[in-house]
Parts: sequence; structure tokens; C-alpha cells
Amino acid sequence: MVIRSEPPRYLVYMLRCWEVRHPEPGGPVTWRLSLEDPHTGQKRGFANLDSFLHFMECELVVASHADHSRRIPGEDDAADLGASP
Repeated sequence: MVIRSEPPRYLVYMLRCWEVRHPEPGGPVTWRLSLEDPHTGQKRGFANLDSFLHFMECELVVASHADHSRRIPGEDDAADLGASP
């Protein structure tokens, strides 16, 4: 059994979803989505669920292959830095 010494990776986003209704009664409803990275403030919008899911799949693949030595912003512990919270 292999024991990993590095902490598990994670991604944090704020997800917003809202519907856009067709002007005609009974018309199609489309969902729009946006993600915001709380560490950087960067926002990304999506016109539909498919484009959002494609983006998240790519993000997770990239994160799975990322360098384990890099730390995620906000991941540092006060104990590691010798500082108080």
C-alpha cells in the first residue's frame, strides 16, 4: 500500500445559476452559469450546462496532473507559517 505524503488537492469556486426564459409563453428555458474563483476573483461565464461541464472536466484533469509541490492559495496553515490566526 502506498501512502501519499502530500495533502489532497482541491478546487474552490462559487457557482451561480440562473434561468433565461424565452419571451414566448411555453418557450424554452435556458440555464446560464458562472464560476468565481474566491482566491483570485476571476469569473467565467457559461451559456449552457454542457459548456460548464466541459470546463469542469478539463479543470479536474489539469488538477489531477498538476505538480504536487505547488500549494493552493489559502491552503497554508498558520502553524506552517509560525503565525497566529
